[in-house]
Amino acid sequence: MPNVKSIPAAGQASPSQKNLLDLKRLVAAPVGAKDNPDEVRALDAIHMGLDWLMEWEWAWYILNNLTFATVAGTAAYTITPQNGGIRQIQNMRVSSGTERPLTKIEEALYNRVVWDQSATGLPVYYSTNRLGQEQLITLHPTPESVETVLYDAYTEPVKESADGAYLLIPSWLESALVLRAQARLFHAPAPEL
Repeated sequence: MPNVKSIPAAGQASPSQKNLLDLKRLVAAPVGAKDNPDEVRALDAIHMGLDWLMEWEWAWYILNNLTFATVAGTAAYTITPQNGGIRQIQNMRVSSGTERPLTKIEEALYNRVVWDQSATGLPVYYSTNRLGQEQLITLHPTPESVETVLYDAYTEPVKESADGAYLLIPSWLESALVLRAQARLFHAPAPEL
């Protein structure tokens, strides 16, 4: 198995002004359960609201200008974000040495087209493989020198459960999250039998 280098991808600080307990209390307030929001499963409703926000406002979760350094002779790199999973990587480019964009390619296509799989040189392609909370990136051909790779990534928020935790959402989306969670909690369709 080839060498794989792990790279942590750090997220932004949370701009939200309300911690999770405050949000749970707001969600549970219409039924008078703000002192004990867990009675009405407010946390589950908030997590469902986050899923909904990811469908419509997920551009908020772009992490810009992330970097990692290549290692000579290492083609595979695992990126593990600290604030959730990675949905998509884009705008990848080499920003030091011989600067150039890296083009995404399907690894199976690269393997069919390129005869010498052990070739080293200046990478011009990259391929991805989704592995849960990690993103495996393979550079093609295998780097022969140390260079800095710059990229942007769409991430998924961590579904916090600690009452004192702050969600990674902009403050202007707090109301949308609370309203969506309340709608999900109090107006959910009846289960089918």
